[in-house]
Amino acid sequence: MILLGTSDVGPAKYLIELSNSLKIKFECIGGELTNHLFSENGNRVNIHWKNSKPLVVITGTSLGNSLDKELVIWAKQKGIPSISIIEHWSWYRRRFELNGKLILPDFIFVNDQIAYTDAINEGLPEEKLLIAGNPVLEALYRTGDQHPVNKGRLLKEYNLPVKRIIVFVSEELASEFNTVDDEFMVLKEIIQLLEPSDQLVIKLHPEELEDKYHDFIGSNVSVLRSIDVYSLNILADVIIGMASMLLLELAMLRNDVISFRPNARKQFIGKRLSATINVCLQENLADVLKNTQCVDGHFRGRFKGSSKKIVSLVKGIMK
Repeated sequence: MILLGTSDVGPAKYLIELSNSLKIKFECIGGELTNHLFSENGNRVNIHWKNSKPLVVITGTSLGNSLDKELVIWAKQKGIPSISIIEHWSWYRRRFELNGKLILPDFIFVNDQIAYTDAINEGLPEEKLLIAGNPVLEALYRTGDQHPVNKGRLLKEYNLPVKRIIVFVSEELASEFNTVDDEFMVLKEIIQLLEPSDQLVIKLHPEELEDKYHDFIGSNVSVLRSIDVYSLNILADVIIGMASMLLLELAMLRNDVISFRPNARKQFIGKRLSATINVCLQENLADVLKNTQCVDGHFRGRFKGSSKKIVSLVKGIMK
């Protein structure tokens, strides 16, 4: 049996895609949000995981005192091999820091050579790193055109006007990170550029509260919580975010996703991946909104074969 665990939604989607490819019995453990995701996908959630005897433990990674670190510590105590996955291109070392120490598993899966090199540069040990690909992005590439959705039906379902729909992909920056371009500042700059023919839809992160943007809501600004990535892609005429993994998921379905990071010390990975249009200044964003720009689309085939590779790596570690 394999034990899969994470309390964050991003890694949970990765582990769910992995579970769909495993031919080995597995169980899952997570937080309230991720346990719901696991159950919704038909996976067994084991709340008594400390009594289990898995052959290997596979965790997500997140900042602070999180379930993944608890699982890695427990696995080491039990002599069970452990794997942690880094599903994004950010915060490589910080994901493993706790009270001034590094809580490292036996192996760390990263997405590609860029992530591998960046992780080493941030201080993670090279001997623990394995390039595994990304099964979530692979699945979107494989099934992207198999989800026909009618935009008119979506506008009606979400009570939106027939306007140009600009989606802002929100994320928790102000409360979790010391950034110079938090979501509130970015949102204000986007709103200043809205035309009468625009409707701004704020797509909340799963962990954000419904009333977070209460002061921004108006006739041309609304909030949306639950929508799948395929429907969101069809609904949106324009997609703007900051550094969310959802931007890269959407970039598997279209070639005009925008990352807007004014004053950021480090730009979003999307540009290095040829996945997103990165914008640093409000006046440049205004130009992009008037004159659509596109990337070359090479990003989409980058993760083909990820699921098979990850399953092969896991089986090799189990031997």
